[in-house]
Amino acid sequence: MPDDARDTPPLDAAPPEHALPTGDLAAFDLELEDLVERSADAILFLDLRGIVRYWNRGATRTFRYEPAEALGREVSFLLPPDLRHGGELLRLRSACAADGVVYNFTTRRLRKDGKEVWVSLTRTVLHDRRGREIGVVATMRDVTEQRAREQELQGSRSLALVGELAAKVAHEVKNPLTGIYAALQVLEGQLEPEDPRREVFQSIGDEVKRLNGITQDLLSFARPAQPKLVQDDLARFLVELCEDLERIQVVRPGELDTSALWTPLLVSFDHELVGQVFKNLILNGVQANAGKGTVRLLPRVSDEWVVVDVADDGPGIPAEVRARVFEPFFTTKSRGTGLGLSIAHKNMQLMGGRLRLRGQKSRGATFRVEFARS
Repeated sequence: MPDDARDTPPLDAAPPEHALPTGDLAAFDLELEDLVERSADAILFLDLRGIVRYWNRGATRTFRYEPAEALGREVSFLLPPDLRHGGELLRLRSACAADGVVYNFTTRRLRKDGKEVWVSLTRTVLHDRRGREIGVVATMRDVTEQRAREQELQGSRSLALVGELAAKVAHEVKNPLTGIYAALQVLEGQLEPEDPRREVFQSIGDEVKRLNGITQDLLSFARPAQPKLVQDDLARFLVELCEDLERIQVVRPGELDTSALWTPLLVSFDHELVGQVFKNLILNGVQANAGKGTVRLLPRVSDEWVVVDVADDGPGIPAEVRARVFEPFFTTKSRGTGLGLSIAHKNMQLMGGRLRLRGQKSRGATFRVEFARS
């Protein structure tokens, strides 16, 4: 007989004395209530009127209410106003009455601090020993983070499809625009200097260049260039960039106070991508100022970041718009693609940096550009 066979018990052998029984909770030395109380999910027992009669620890963790604050209340206090007035509880009760259970219904609920959380809800009709319905057990699992990840993934897929379409459109449009502009220059060159038609050709040429800029934005969004990081003096780069921007007044700290002259800011960055970022922010600031006021570049250094704030004196960004400023194709302007800030945001991500909109205290808007310190 092989050595390992001697250690293998026969199939009909009785289980060892320490083996745990299966299939019957009564065989374990534990209380069912203890299992329910220790569950990470929120578990509530609601009577026939929808009054909360049981509230476990998971419910406290999920919704921040202590049992004494929740017991005895109608469960509708957990519903956001739109769902409460929209009759969600009535629909859940009807579905539960018809089928005896509602499985994994995704909905929203309110925490004590007023924040909404997404939950996966299961409601099961509960009967007593005589078979009479006495209420329902509602189990809710917080799926807020999971839902956010799913939406982010879905958004990434949608943006990828939009990006592919934008790239194809831009590619098809860009070559004809180049040909049109070249033809305009040839025709304009045949006119006498005083010919009034020159103004028409120049106007058409300006529109062609604007359209070319739009196609370039589409290509930059759809197919961002891989960054070529070089360690350089960001301060000097920005000073030179501002000097190249004609008809734009940019106030740097050194011009406001001679004791606050810029010192070298050594970071790794891609010159072309960073140039796109700051040109976009500065031009946006100038447009927000309607040609009046100034745009300020305000640098500082922290332990982890080299930071440059770009601040303008415009009217600021409305609260309802602030959350969407980096969203592709979103714009409040009558003309434009709405890609400028989105491209700037992506450029900073590609370089391991960040672009954020700072909180608004009064007038003006401030965008914070952050570079990881080398």
